[in-house]
Amino acid sequence: LGYPEWLIKKWTKQFGKLKTEKICSSFLNKSSMYIRVDENQLQINDAIILLNKSNIEIKQHDELRNFLEVIKGQDKIIDHKLFKTGILSIQDPASGAVVSLVDPQIGDTILDVCAAPGTKSLLMSQKVGPNGKIFASDKNIKRVEKGISDINRHQKDNISWSVLDATKDEFPLCKKILIDAPCTGTGVIGRRPDIKWRISKKDINTMSRLQESILNHMSNFLMPGGKIIYSTCSLEPEENTEVLKKFLFKHQDFTILPSNSLLPFSWVSSDGFLMTMPYESKTDALFAAILLKKQ
Repeated sequence: LGYPEWLIKKWTKQFGKLKTEKICSSFLNKSSMYIRVDENQLQINDAIILLNKSNIEIKQHDELRNFLEVIKGQDKIIDHKLFKTGILSIQDPASGAVVSLVDPQIGDTILDVCAAPGTKSLLMSQKVGPNGKIFASDKNIKRVEKGISDINRHQKDNISWSVLDATKDEFPLCKKILIDAPCTGTGVIGRRPDIKWRISKKDINTMSRLQESILNHMSNFLMPGGKIIYSTCSLEPEENTEVLKKFLFKHQDFTILPSNSLLPFSWVSSDGFLMTMPYESKTDALFAAILLKKQ
């Protein structure tokens, strides 16, 4: 199927032969484009009607109904009035599910680190409303500039962008923190097939150490009773469950909260984590977990 031998062996050990074949086959198919509708500005049915009038064929996602799969007319989306005015955004439903775990409420203040270019930040800003605040940051200045420039499109003034390093810089105290951690990206090979040839076993270990550093540092800025949502677009346990195990061993004041009540049933692993598989969910493969800081 055109994958490096070491990765096939690794996945077969993790998932078994049949599941590995399904993962590899699904990544060979072209990933779907999804758009999300800002329901504060326009109802889903009205958006569908307007898109159909522009000869853009769409289909609602089975689980997250405010996400629309673009069947035909993908090249017309970024020039469409609904996109240019911020009513539509290009976003995978699994990315939206990560925000569901954050569970933004009206008036919330949320830290979003490693956030650029800001698709999750924008969704959270829409949910917290004008009296809420999203402190979005990334250490990559060019990616932060993309997030800032997108404000011209969506006109949300409750997102504050900063260039900050989540392994060492200072942040305000918050009750909700989203860590969309840098990772090897093995869950989005369908979108970026170069990943499977670019990464190595060594890269997985390097990323896991970076992820541990980010999680350990950012836990210092969480208020008691608050929660951290840790997320990656990786299939590798070294970057997901193993990072969490090491963190919980060091931080006895944290515990795992199950994700079941916030997500579609089939998107939740037996351990209570978000874990989407593209051959089942028609989304990217994403992992996420909720870490609660005890009072």
